[in-house]
Amino acid sequence: MTTGELLPGRGVAQAGAVPAARTVHAFPRARRHRLDLLPYVMVAPALLATTAFSLLPTLYGVLVSLYRVEFVELLTFVGARNYVEVLTDSRFWNSARVSFTFTACSVALTFVGGFGLALLGNQRVRFRTAFPNDRVAALGDVVRRHLPDLPLDFE
Repeated sequence: MTTGELLPGRGVAQAGAVPAARTVHAFPRARRHRLDLLPYVMVAPALLATTAFSLLPTLYGVLVSLYRVEFVELLTFVGARNYVEVLTDSRFWNSARVSFTFTACSVALTFVGGFGLALLGNQRVRFRTAFPNDRVAALGDVVRRHLPDLPLDFE
């Protein structure tokens, strides 16, 4: 019995049945896709929380930056005058330069240090009997293995 002997829609076989010919269309009909709302419903709480805790405070900060403020009281609307004062102040540009320099140095040192540790961890070991593998364990594994031996008292 072959699969062609199965009756369509019934799933039962009939002996000696001739398989029905299938019509092959040159352009298959486009299936109608139904909009599935479940993914949107699942993502909605995260989007609402992101909006509530990041976008709204940012917009409020932009609004406050357009006012003269003392403590938490918005006194008078000054428009872009606060931005003009900041952008023409030499102390701001000095702080921006120091921040940029610190960030660039931190990123560069982190990159070089991490790359150096990765290269060091990928070197072959001279004394293979000391290590079960022929490569040095990663720094994180070494710290994790020896962390219980360290006298750390967090109380």
